[in-house]
Amino acid sequence: MSTKQLLDRDQPVGGEFQETNNTLEATEKPPGSDQKLLERISVSPAVMVGKPVIKGTRVTVEYVLNLLAHGATQGEILEEYEGLCEEDIHACFLFASRFLEKSGTLQTRSEG
Repeated sequence: MSTKQLLDRDQPVGGEFQETNNTLEATEKPPGSDQKLLERISVSPAVMVGKPVIKGTRVTVEYVLNLLAHGATQGEILEEYEGLCEEDIHACFLFASRFLEKSGTLQTRSEG
């Protein structure tokens, strides 16, 4: 399944990612705790321009991670967004981890 096909689906993004010809493709993974967490993340071109979101919301994975990176606590996020639960935040971490794991290295500006 191509990345475009993955993004065209309006359903949870589960399983592993595999890089093929500079695209990420989903591969099936047997049900388990990781799979259940990843099912909390959805990708649809009709929602937030195709960015990964917490299923049933317009809250992006990127936004949640950015809040945490800037000092917000899980409790503060859950209080502000009453429909979210702790597992949703864990799903954001797992999704980002899997994406980075499969995307290779990042280029950064060297210090000097």
